[in-house]
Amino acid sequence: MHRGKLHWTDASVHRFKERVREITDRHNGKSMRQRLEALRRYVTGWLNYYGHSRSYSELVQLDQWMRRRVRLCYWKDWKRPRTRRRHLLALGIPKDEVKLASRSRKGYWRMAGNSIVQRALTKQCLWDHGVPNMRQQWVDLHYPEPVGSG
Repeated sequence: MHRGKLHWTDASVHRFKERVREITDRHNGKSMRQRLEALRRYVTGWLNYYGHSRSYSELVQLDQWMRRRVRLCYWKDWKRPRTRRRHLLALGIPKDEVKLASRSRKGYWRMAGNSIVQRALTKQCLWDHGVPNMRQQWVDLHYPEPVGSG
């Protein structure tokens, strides 16, 4: 409690990030689909427990961080330049821009924040693949639809 409002502790946010890192780690022998399913289950449970706080701005930052983490996982899975090129082209990125990204020697985390990778793996694309939409879950938790509407 801080000034009459519920807030997350730094330790709870740290545990959330550590658990997301464990789930999205590529050395756990699971496919991307299995990792995203485990991530969806974890995030849903975490939001059901901690979501009653009024920390919307902190939630937005966590949501952005989690999407970047998933982009990092895809970038790691695409490991070789040829594979990266094929996937980026399939996701609609022009050839001249694909060349800039696919052969980049920058680190995984930096490339996950790269504008080309972000345009390829958009929010909607990630949501379609099964990445949880933390903002929407938070809104649904705080502002449920009235019974009998819709």
